[in-house]
Amino acid sequence: MDKFHIGRLLGFVFVFVNIFFLNVVIHEIGHYVAADYYNLEPKIEFDFGAVGDLGFGFKGTPVASTSFNEPDNSGALMAIVLTGPLFNLVLSLIFFSIFVFYRKNKYIKEIVIIGFILSFASFIMNLIPLEGGDGSLIFELLM
Repeated sequence: MDKFHIGRLLGFVFVFVNIFFLNVVIHEIGHYVAADYYNLEPKIEFDFGAVGDLGFGFKGTPVASTSFNEPDNSGALMAIVLTGPLFNLVLSLIFFSIFVFYRKNKYIKEIVIIGFILSFASFIMNLIPLEGGDGSLIFELLM
């Protein structure tokens, strides 16, 4: 592999990791905003040290979480749980909009494609009802 390809690969990894963490932060801000709307005293906690423990499989180690007081009704809890994934969806639409306007610049195009894919994938993954995730809470509240 020549220096150009190694540099390109390192650039991809840098962009990927930063957009991943942007999605984590935006997602938790979504939960925070909704919990704050209901005056539930939200608190966001980040544990980036947990990143090394992630590994493969469905056993998740949370990199970030938002805690808040128990809401009075299930509608408020549903709104709080849904807002995190919805913020990821909005971020994916922002990346898509940037792509539409700047697709002729190859560097911006590549970055926003990565951003769109990661953000939209984060939206979808958070809706899958895996134990301990937003999707499982949504599923429980709907049943």
